[in-house]
Amino acid sequence: IWRVDADDDDGADDGKDGGAEPAARQSAPLVAHSDTVFDVAWSAEGRFLLSAGGDGACALWDAAAPGHAANDGGADDAGPAPPGAALQRYEAHSKACWGVAWPDGLGSGRVFATCGADRTARLFDTARAEPVRVFAGHWSDVACVRFHPNAHFLLTASADKTCRLWDIRAPGGGGAGSHCARVLDGAAAALLRCDASPKGDAAAAVDLRGGLHSWDLGTGKRLGSAKAHAGPAYSCRYAACGRAIATSGKDRSLKIWDVASLSAGGDEPAFSLDRPGRPVFDATWTPGNLCLAAGPLLD
Repeated sequence: IWRVDADDDDGADDGKDGGAEPAARQSAPLVAHSDTVFDVAWSAEGRFLLSAGGDGACALWDAAAPGHAANDGGADDAGPAPPGAALQRYEAHSKACWGVAWPDGLGSGRVFATCGADRTARLFDTARAEPVRVFAGHWSDVACVRFHPNAHFLLTASADKTCRLWDIRAPGGGGAGSHCARVLDGAAAALLRCDASPKGDAAAAVDLRGGLHSWDLGTGKRLGSAKAHAGPAYSCRYAACGRAIATSGKDRSLKIWDVASLSAGGDEPAFSLDRPGRPVFDATWTPGNLCLAAGPLLD
């Protein structure tokens, strides 16, 4: 966990060079997994953190709990460390856990979802070690899970080339696929990331061959598709306004797509930015419609 402070604690902002850069302090490494960490997600209030691991587990962290200084000798000269402590480890999946998600705007940090290589998505209550719901029906790995804006549904993307919309209010015990409200198909390759529009009326996903697809969640009809990237696409996110989608990929590009144009058959992005030599692994939006992108090196 990194904490970025507006003011450096030791008074580094002395005005000599127009104000110092915000200081970043790192906590000691937070260890709860025995394999690669594939995904992390913050709760809406920014206190709790979820992590998804290749060991099939999901860990819950409290970012406000007392932390430990990131030094080897245990001396006090490192100063106070940013907080962060593990609260619970959930044995979520029988194979790798690929993704984690919180519902937006609920604030309580009480329920969350996971997805994994065992072809399922799961709904958890933080107070219970076992899942509240298990969503089975995909034929291959479930690579991504997102909450619908109304928090009554989950959206998943799978290597079986489909997205599915699951009703989390449906009672359990109905067998595989019993919670599935929509199957969104038509993609030509394994789907890697998905997202629901802020109004909850549409969904979008990107695939292993760089395709971008959108669907009407009311009918399940595919609204549009485009060749977004040359190679795998790594991210797919709606802007807060709902009128744009950001995608990024192995081809080292970040692209912004106009939702209306995509639905009308358009296959050109509204904006494209290339970073030579460096894949863009993730992209997301701030509430004010600023787009943030991340690669292996920021300079």
